[in-house]
Amino acid sequence: VAMNEIAAQMRTLAIAAKPWLAEFSNDEDSAGVRLCAITILQMAPDSRYLDWLGERFEHEHPFIFYQASIALMAAVQAFRSSRQRKLHTVITSALEKLKSFTGGIPDENSIAVLEQALKALGVSG
Repeated sequence: VAMNEIAAQMRTLAIAAKPWLAEFSNDEDSAGVRLCAITILQMAPDSRYLDWLGERFEHEHPFIFYQASIALMAAVQAFRSSRQRKLHTVITSALEKLKSFTGGIPDENSIAVLEQALKALGVSG
């Protein structure tokens, strides 16, 4: 619950923080800083970061998976027609990684969001 509150607070600052998106997304030391980048992408989708969002499902933990899923859904809403193939590739890969997650129980909420994103793209999972 506390982490969700932090993410919600980050979203309120996301648009103001957008100038630092590249810096935040390149931070290899802090999951919190990368979470800042993800919340920026939830509020201001940027198609240049689709692969980066997909990579979160390889390198982060389940809380970040969910936040990245929300950012991918925002990207679907923003770029559905112009980036459909790329979005489909990234989301399908993320779903595969989630469903085969070995660090515990697969995150059902993240899976549900990504499946909804595929439906919104007009492609079923």
